[in-house]
Amino acid sequence: MKPPIQIWSSGGGTQSTAIAILILQGKLPRPDYAFIADTGRETGETWEYLEQVVNPALTEIGLVVERLVPSKIPDVFNPKGTMLIPAFFTNAAKASNFCSSYWKRDFVKRIAVERGLVPSVNWLGISTDEMTRVTTARAANWLLRFPLIFDHPLSRAQCIQTITDYGWPKAPKSSCWMCPNRRDAQWIHLKETRPDEFQKAVEFDVALRERKPDAFLHDSRTPLGEVAFKEKSESSGDQLTLCDSGECFV
Repeated sequence: MKPPIQIWSSGGGTQSTAIAILILQGKLPRPDYAFIADTGRETGETWEYLEQVVNPALTEIGLVVERLVPSKIPDVFNPKGTMLIPAFFTNAAKASNFCSSYWKRDFVKRIAVERGLVPSVNWLGISTDEMTRVTTARAANWLLRFPLIFDHPLSRAQCIQTITDYGWPKAPKSSCWMCPNRRDAQWIHLKETRPDEFQKAVEFDVALRERKPDAFLHDSRTPLGEVAFKEKSESSGDQLTLCDSGECFV
Protein backbone atom coordinates (compact mmCIF):
# COMPACT_ATOMS: atom_id res chain seq x y z
CA MET A 1 0.00 0.00 0.00
CA LYS A 2 1.09 3.53 -0.72
CA PRO A 3 1.52 5.75 2.34
CA PRO A 4 -1.36 8.17 2.98
CA ILE A 5 -1.14 11.61 1.40
CA GLN A 6 -0.09 14.35 3.81
CA ILE A 7 -2.38 17.41 3.59
CA TRP A 8 -1.71 20.45 5.74
CA SER A 9 -4.82 22.53 6.46
CA SER A 10 -3.52 26.03 7.11
CA GLY A 11 -5.64 28.58 8.96
CA GLY A 12 -3.38 31.46 8.02
CA GLY A 13 -2.67 32.54 11.61
CA THR A 14 0.03 32.13 14.24
CA GLN A 15 0.15 28.34 14.59
CA SER A 16 -0.07 27.79 10.85
CA THR A 17 2.70 30.30 10.25
CA ALA A 18 4.89 28.46 12.76
CA ILE A 19 4.24 25.22 10.87
CA ALA A 20 5.36 26.89 7.64
CA ILE A 21 8.61 27.94 9.30
CA LEU A 22 9.22 24.48 10.76
CA ILE A 23 8.78 23.01 7.28
CA LEU A 24 11.22 25.54 5.83
CA GLN A 25 13.71 24.69 8.59
CA GLY A 26 13.39 20.98 7.94
CA LYS A 27 12.02 20.37 11.44
CA LEU A 28 8.79 19.09 9.93
CA PRO A 29 8.58 17.04 6.74
CA ARG A 30 7.28 18.75 3.64
CA PRO A 31 3.59 17.82 3.23
CA ASP A 32 2.30 16.69 -0.14
CA TYR A 33 -0.29 19.47 -0.26
CA ALA A 34 -1.17 22.58 1.70
CA PHE A 35 -4.68 24.03 1.59
CA ILE A 36 -6.45 26.95 3.20
CA ALA A 37 -10.23 27.13 3.05
CA ASP A 38 -11.65 30.45 1.92
CA THR A 39 -14.93 30.95 3.80
CA GLY A 40 -15.78 33.93 1.61
CA ARG A 41 -15.64 36.14 4.70
CA GLU A 42 -11.99 35.95 5.78
CA THR A 43 -10.33 39.25 6.64
CA GLY A 44 -7.97 40.66 4.02
CA GLU A 45 -5.05 40.57 6.46
CA THR A 46 -4.94 36.80 6.21
CA TRP A 47 -4.63 36.77 2.43
CA GLU A 48 -2.07 39.58 2.37
CA TYR A 49 0.17 37.78 4.86
CA LEU A 50 -0.17 34.50 2.99
CA GLU A 51 0.72 35.99 -0.38
CA GLN A 52 3.37 38.45 0.78
CA VAL A 53 5.17 36.42 3.46
CA VAL A 54 4.34 32.72 3.63
CA ASN A 55 3.85 31.56 0.05
CA PRO A 56 6.91 33.30 -1.44
CA ALA A 57 9.09 31.43 1.06
CA LEU A 58 7.34 28.07 0.62
CA THR A 59 7.54 28.35 -3.17
CA GLU A 60 11.31 28.04 -2.88
CA ILE A 61 10.89 24.46 -1.62
CA GLY A 62 8.18 23.60 -4.14
CA LEU A 63 5.22 24.06 -1.81
CA VAL A 64 2.37 26.55 -1.87
CA VAL A 65 -0.63 27.02 0.40
CA GLU A 66 -3.48 26.77 -2.09
CA ARG A 67 -6.51 28.92 -1.40
CA LEU A 68 -9.64 26.83 -1.86
CA VAL A 69 -12.45 29.13 -2.95
CA PRO A 70 -16.08 27.92 -2.75
CA SER A 71 -18.34 28.36 -5.77
CA LYS A 72 -20.54 30.60 -3.63
CA ILE A 73 -20.29 32.16 -0.18
CA PRO A 74 -21.83 29.67 2.26
CA ASP A 75 -25.04 30.53 4.05
CA VAL A 76 -25.00 31.00 7.83
CA PHE A 77 -27.83 28.50 8.17
CA ASN A 78 -27.69 24.89 7.03
CA PRO A 79 -30.55 23.35 5.02
CA LYS A 80 -32.25 22.29 8.27
CA GLY A 81 -32.28 25.88 9.51
CA THR A 82 -29.52 25.43 12.10
CA MET A 83 -27.38 28.52 12.60
CA LEU A 84 -23.75 27.75 11.81
CA ILE A 85 -22.02 30.72 13.43
CA PRO A 86 -21.59 31.07 17.23
CA ALA A 87 -23.90 34.07 17.59
CA PHE A 88 -25.23 35.32 20.92
CA PHE A 89 -28.94 35.21 21.78
CA THR A 90 -30.96 37.50 24.00
CA ASN A 91 -31.71 34.61 26.35
CA ALA A 92 -27.96 34.49 27.17
CA ALA A 93 -27.38 31.31 25.18
CA LYS A 94 -24.65 31.05 22.54
CA ALA A 95 -24.84 29.04 19.35
CA SER A 96 -22.32 26.29 18.66
CA ASN A 97 -19.37 26.64 16.30
CA PHE A 98 -20.70 24.62 13.39
CA CYS A 99 -19.24 27.01 10.79
CA SER A 100 -15.74 25.58 11.02
CA SER A 101 -17.00 22.09 10.26
CA TYR A 102 -19.19 23.13 7.33
CA TRP A 103 -16.97 25.86 5.88
CA LYS A 104 -13.49 24.51 6.54
CA ARG A 105 -13.07 20.86 7.52
CA ASP A 106 -15.80 19.42 5.30
CA PHE A 107 -14.87 21.70 2.39
CA VAL A 108 -11.18 20.72 2.44
CA LYS A 109 -12.14 17.08 2.79
CA ARG A 110 -14.53 17.28 -0.16
CA ILE A 111 -11.87 18.89 -2.36
CA ALA A 112 -9.37 16.22 -1.36
CA VAL A 113 -11.80 13.43 -2.25
CA GLU A 114 -12.71 15.11 -5.56
CA ARG A 115 -9.02 15.26 -6.48
CA GLY A 116 -8.43 11.67 -5.50
CA LEU A 117 -6.16 12.61 -2.60
CA VAL A 118 -7.12 9.65 -0.43
CA PRO A 119 -6.31 8.10 1.90
CA SER A 120 -5.10 11.31 3.55
CA VAL A 121 -3.60 12.56 6.77
CA ASN A 122 -4.84 16.05 7.59
CA TRP A 123 -2.44 18.31 9.53
CA LEU A 124 -3.98 20.78 12.00
CA GLY A 125 -2.04 23.55 13.70
CA ILE A 126 -3.26 23.03 17.25
CA SER A 127 -0.57 23.90 19.80
CA THR A 128 0.32 22.25 23.11
CA ASP A 129 -1.74 24.71 25.16
CA GLU A 130 -4.87 23.67 23.25
CA MET A 131 -4.91 19.98 24.11
CA THR A 132 -8.66 20.06 24.78
CA ARG A 133 -9.15 20.61 21.04
CA VAL A 134 -7.29 17.46 20.08
CA THR A 135 -9.41 14.54 18.99
CA THR A 136 -8.56 11.00 18.04
CA ALA A 137 -11.68 10.77 15.90
CA ARG A 138 -11.19 9.70 12.34
CA ALA A 139 -13.37 9.14 9.31
CA ALA A 140 -12.93 6.96 6.25
CA ASN A 141 -9.86 7.99 4.25
CA TRP A 142 -9.17 10.87 6.68
CA LEU A 143 -6.78 10.80 9.63
CA LEU A 144 -5.73 13.73 11.79
CA ARG A 145 -2.18 14.79 12.64
CA PHE A 146 -1.13 17.47 15.13
CA PRO A 147 2.47 18.45 14.27
CA LEU A 148 2.69 21.16 16.96
CA ILE A 149 1.84 18.60 19.64
CA PHE A 150 3.36 15.27 18.62
CA ASP A 151 6.00 16.09 15.98
CA HIS A 152 7.55 19.35 17.15
CA PRO A 153 5.71 20.46 20.32
CA LEU A 154 5.12 24.21 20.60
CA SER A 155 2.78 26.36 22.64
CA ARG A 156 1.15 29.40 21.08
CA ALA A 157 3.73 31.62 22.81
CA GLN A 158 6.51 29.47 21.36
CA CYS A 159 4.89 29.74 17.92
CA ILE A 160 5.05 33.51 18.22
CA GLN A 161 8.69 33.31 19.27
CA THR A 162 9.43 30.99 16.34
CA ILE A 163 8.00 33.57 13.93
CA THR A 164 9.93 36.42 15.57
CA ASP A 165 13.20 34.48 15.58
CA TYR A 166 12.75 33.67 11.89
CA GLY A 167 12.48 37.36 11.11
CA TRP A 168 8.91 37.32 9.85
CA PRO A 169 6.35 39.93 10.88
CA LYS A 170 3.70 38.98 13.42
CA ALA A 171 1.04 36.77 11.88
CA PRO A 172 -2.50 38.17 11.79
CA LYS A 173 -5.25 36.52 13.77
CA SER A 174 -7.09 34.47 11.19
CA SER A 175 -10.83 35.03 11.35
CA CYS A 176 -13.94 35.93 9.45
CA TRP A 177 -14.78 39.64 9.65
CA MET A 178 -18.20 38.74 11.10
CA CYS A 179 -17.05 36.14 13.62
CA PRO A 180 -18.88 36.43 16.98
CA ASN A 181 -15.80 35.06 18.75
CA ARG A 182 -14.01 38.37 18.27
CA ARG A 183 -13.13 40.18 21.47
CA ASP A 184 -13.53 43.94 21.74
CA ALA A 185 -9.88 44.67 20.96
CA GLN A 186 -10.23 42.63 17.79
CA TRP A 187 -13.42 44.45 16.78
CA ILE A 188 -11.60 47.74 17.36
CA HIS A 189 -8.67 46.57 15.24
CA LEU A 190 -11.03 45.59 12.43
CA LYS A 191 -12.89 48.90 12.64
CA GLU A 192 -9.67 50.94 12.56
CA THR A 193 -7.67 48.99 10.00
CA ARG A 194 -10.41 47.47 7.81
CA PRO A 195 -13.36 49.88 7.98
CA ASP A 196 -14.93 48.36 4.88
CA GLU A 197 -14.92 44.90 6.47
CA PHE A 198 -16.24 46.28 9.75
CA GLN A 199 -19.10 47.93 7.85
CA LYS A 200 -19.87 44.61 6.18
CA ALA A 201 -20.00 43.03 9.64
CA VAL A 202 -22.43 45.73 10.82
CA GLU A 203 -24.66 45.05 7.82
CA PHE A 204 -24.33 41.30 8.34
CA ASP A 205 -25.40 41.73 11.98
CA VAL A 206 -28.53 43.57 10.88
CA ALA A 207 -29.35 41.01 8.20
CA LEU A 208 -28.84 38.18 10.69
CA ARG A 209 -31.69 39.46 12.85
CA GLU A 210 -33.97 39.63 9.85
CA ARG A 211 -33.77 35.84 9.88
CA LYS A 212 -33.15 35.28 13.59
CA PRO A 213 -34.50 38.30 15.55
CA ASP A 214 -32.74 37.44 18.83
CA ALA A 215 -29.25 36.83 17.37
CA PHE A 216 -26.27 39.19 17.69
CA LEU A 217 -22.60 39.15 16.70
CA HIS A 218 -21.46 40.89 19.90
CA ASP A 219 -21.76 39.33 23.35
CA SER A 220 -23.43 42.48 24.71
CA ARG A 221 -26.49 41.50 22.66
CA THR A 222 -26.35 44.98 21.13
CA PRO A 223 -26.38 45.79 17.40
CA LEU A 224 -22.74 45.82 16.32
CA GLY A 225 -22.95 49.34 14.94
CA GLU A 226 -24.03 50.62 18.37
CA VAL A 227 -21.52 48.80 20.57
CA ALA A 228 -19.18 50.90 22.75
CA PHE A 229 -16.12 48.68 22.51
CA LYS A 230 -13.64 48.40 25.37
CA GLU A 231 -9.92 48.10 24.66
CA LYS A 232 -9.56 45.37 27.26
CA SER A 233 -12.45 43.08 26.62
CA GLU A 234 -14.67 42.28 29.56
CA SER A 235 -16.39 39.55 27.59
CA SER A 236 -17.20 36.29 29.30
CA GLY A 237 -14.82 33.37 29.16
CA ASP A 238 -16.84 31.53 26.52
CA GLN A 239 -15.13 33.52 23.78
CA LEU A 240 -12.22 31.69 22.26
CA THR A 241 -9.25 32.65 20.17
CA LEU A 242 -9.71 32.88 16.44
CA CYS A 243 -9.03 30.52 13.55
CA ASP A 244 -5.24 30.22 13.56
CA SER A 245 -5.19 26.45 13.43
CA GLY A 246 -7.19 25.88 10.29
CA GLU A 247 -10.28 24.48 11.96
CA CYS A 248 -11.53 27.24 14.24
CA PHE A 249 -13.01 25.48 17.25
CA VAL A 250 -13.38 21.90 16.07
